[in-house]
Amino acid sequence: MLKSITDEQLEQENDLEQLRTYVRQALAILETENARLDQLRAETQNLRDELNRLNAEQGKPTIRLDAKILRDISSDKEQMGESPKCHKGRVARNYKVPITKPPIICKCDPEKLPPDAIFKGYHKIIIQNLKIEFDNEK
Repeated sequence: MLKSITDEQLEQENDLEQLRTYVRQALAILETENARLDQLRAETQNLRDELNRLNAEQGKPTIRLDAKILRDISSDKEQMGESPKCHKGRVARNYKVPITKPPIICKCDPEKLPPDAIFKGYHKIIIQNLKIEFDNEK
């Protein structure tokens, strides 16, 4: 272990190499104690799990990491190489629907609109109607 060093001794020490050895020794002790602490924490958790099993309770569950979690979770889309069009959730199935009628464009008189009305553009939607008709033959 390190010999006890006071602040006055450190201020009196002009030898830089001696101070470096003190710091190296302190870091080595810190690393060994940190490893020992991790080992003791794991042993404590194992003992708690065993105690819970003996009391007919459940121990700490083992959590399996998903591959999605292990990848880079950067928020910058360009950095990840993904296109900004990627959406999570429901996938649109509009590409399968055949269009049977041309779109109807309703134009309105700009004079009927309020003076602060602003054109925001068009939004494409598909309206699906069910048409049931008789087809009788004799």
